[in-house]
Amino acid sequence: MFKPTSTYRIQFHKDFNFKSLNNIIPYLQKLGIDTIYASPIFEAVEGSTHGYDVVNPLRVNPEIGTEEELLEISTRLKAAKISWIQDIVPNHMAFSPKNKWLMDVLRNGSKSKYASFFDIDISNDQKLMVPFLGSDLEDAIESSALKLIKNKGEYFLNNGDSNWPLNIVSQESLAGKNDDEIIDKQLIKEIANEQFYRLCNWQETNHTINYRRFFTVNALICLNIQDQENFDIYHEYILELFKKEIFQGLRIDHIDGLYDPKGYLDRLRKAVGDEVYIVVE
Repeated sequence: MFKPTSTYRIQFHKDFNFKSLNNIIPYLQKLGIDTIYASPIFEAVEGSTHGYDVVNPLRVNPEIGTEEELLEISTRLKAAKISWIQDIVPNHMAFSPKNKWLMDVLRNGSKSKYASFFDIDISNDQKLMVPFLGSDLEDAIESSALKLIKNKGEYFLNNGDSNWPLNIVSQESLAGKNDDEIIDKQLIKEIANEQFYRLCNWQETNHTINYRRFFTVNALICLNIQDQENFDIYHEYILELFKKEIFQGLRIDHIDGLYDPKGYLDRLRKAVGDEVYIVVE
């Protein structure tokens, strides 16, 4: 099994990307580094400075580079006799409009193919809380902090930089309405109330919540990674990169947040093989 002896932490973000890492390889060699330990490299919330708010684990974060660049830098690191431990985040993803799997849940409710992927409680027609308003729903509508908009032929509930999707019934009921009609506050309230989710004041989560989150961070929603199907979906790309021998080790973020940490590690070990170095937080 590969075992690192001297590691160097790499914190990827838009201002330190794959090209930046490539530039410091000679420096790492002079230091005697034999392994880099890299922050998450998968697509995260735009502008993320850390990468732990993943929105798509099946794609390299375009803010830090491309898969082609990743393959090139892997080749250079190997030539320099430097291995790569990659940080992954199986406990949670970003609660963000950029998270397409989660937006599918908001749009389709319990009928979404990802309804069981996230650790949420939408049983008995309970609506998933979306706690990102700065005030209660009615106040947000009255102040125009929450409004209806149309973007690329689809309607959304808009709050600041966030566009929250509407279900098919709402989309059909709004079809053909002009801009003057969709600013009607009563209409906005009706549309908000007929979704599979409930937009609410972020402070409401101080006393009630119906999804598991990372500690008290509303913007990080947890996953049911203990289910085999969900494990396979989330790890598809990272395992593909292992087959290409990009990485030699894994660091598992916040493993104590998982439903079954040992079960997860057993499953991961089986997936990556005996030679891969695995360390947990």
